[in-house]
Amino acid sequence: MISQIACPVCAKFAEKIDVIEASAPVTFKIHHSVSTINPADWDHLLDCKLIFLRREYLLAFERSHQDVMACRYIVMYQKDIAVGLVFSHILLVDQPFLQFAENVSTDASSCVKVRSKVEHWVQDHLINQYQFGVLVVGNLFLTGEHAFVFHPHTGANKFYTTLEKAINKIIADYRFPNGKTISMVLIKDFAPDKKGIVDLFLNENFHQIQSEPDMVLDIWDNWHSFDDYLKAMSSKYRVRAKRVMKKGKPLTRTPLSYEQIKDHQAIIHLLYQSIARESDFNLGYLEPTYFANLKKEMGDSFQVTLYTLNDRPVGFTSCFITHEGLDAHYVGYVTDLNRQYAIYNNMLYDLIHIAIDHKCKQLSFARTATEIKSTVGAKPQDLYLYFRHENKVMNKILSRYAKNFVKADYVLRNPLKEK
Repeated sequence: MISQIACPVCAKFAEKIDVIEASAPVTFKIHHSVSTINPADWDHLLDCKLIFLRREYLLAFERSHQDVMACRYIVMYQKDIAVGLVFSHILLVDQPFLQFAENVSTDASSCVKVRSKVEHWVQDHLINQYQFGVLVVGNLFLTGEHAFVFHPHTGANKFYTTLEKAINKIIADYRFPNGKTISMVLIKDFAPDKKGIVDLFLNENFHQIQSEPDMVLDIWDNWHSFDDYLKAMSSKYRVRAKRVMKKGKPLTRTPLSYEQIKDHQAIIHLLYQSIARESDFNLGYLEPTYFANLKKEMGDSFQVTLYTLNDRPVGFTSCFITHEGLDAHYVGYVTDLNRQYAIYNNMLYDLIHIAIDHKCKQLSFARTATEIKSTVGAKPQDLYLYFRHENKVMNKILSRYAKNFVKADYVLRNPLKEK
């Protein structure tokens, strides 16, 4: 949420919105492409930090997934002045989605056994057996709060009341080519400090679950080089880091241009799939053109690095670079070679190197591999998501999943000395 209006364009917008009465009603329009939205309406609500709501990123997202997803953009207005923006997309899921039914011991009570049998049947025959449509408010392929932005003048209650109306409108209007409708809404991600906001979701029959945390490394002010980072580590972890980097010496790193990403598109996608398919939970997958489209639209703000071994591609990293932070994006690598060359661990150190070189203040490693990322100094930032099934009976059943959801166990490491 915007707390300050810093740039000249937004300063003019602040003057406009000051004349709007707080009681003015909020209306909305739904667009199928960011290209149909008046740029002035979209841009004046964004500051330079909101890279994943910039039109360049969203255009690349649209073009990459137009055959498998439908984008919907909600623009909210007060007195014809845009005061809120929401990014959402719709997809059809045809893979097992939820696992909430627990196996019970043989000495469990008869009531518990019966309940377990019913839950397994519901899970296997109602929830995970069929295709279902999902409206994702936010970005399925990102970690963090990238769903929307609204001006504080509007107020959270008005914003979320309007968002609920817009969600219902999208659900009522949309049909998949096979005739199916949207049956589930997923809103992601929120930090714990948004408790007052998310209560509004819970009041609308959404269920809350805690997802894997975003792993974030703060870049210390005195890290002017990668060597400074290594010096900040305890001797135990510094020795480990040097051992990892020694294993990775045979690897060649090559930052790719747009044309080079296009040329390597097939192998990059295969490397991405080799890691993405191992995930326990995936609602959707990136399309092969995604990385090239991002590079074309975002230029130097988006970087893809190819890792080769004796001229053979064995991995890649991708990241977004802004003036304040680096957001690690997707990686891929040959898993059979990872142990010998410590490919993944070298990728983490290389991303830290890039962040320090670009004078970033923070590096987001995103979710997954929590324990490994903590070994390089990253700390977890908890995130929550909210979901609701449009069928009231199914939504009631899924409430048990939300209550029993247990996040993965991990042990956090502390490789850095005290400041």
